[in-house]
Amino acid sequence: MAVNLGIGYEYDGLVITSIDYKPSPTKARPNRITFTGVTPGNESKRLSSSNSNSGTSTNSTSTSASALDQHNKTHEDAATFLWKCKYISGPDVKGQRVFEADRLSVKAARK
Repeated sequence: MAVNLGIGYEYDGLVITSIDYKPSPTKARPNRITFTGVTPGNESKRLSSSNSNSGTSTNSTSTSASALDQHNKTHEDAATFLWKCKYISGPDVKGQRVFEADRLSVKAARK
């Protein structure tokens, strides 16, 4: 049976993910993040900093280089625990849904 993921759908369980996320805190939710299933990846930020030490470069010459650069400035790429994942906007196609969630520390996730 398929689950309808309409806007407002919320999963209140614990999630661990390695998807790129954007810190999006609010006064009421200081650990709030947002994320989607569509991402150019933040791995190049880590790779370019480690390769700059070795004298090689991972810079891309693709037309989306500026989008990737912007993404790498605004998003984090780390495995993290999430709680209260909620579908907040975007079409339900090709990973374009936008979700919000609260990021948890390992200590908080163990509780």
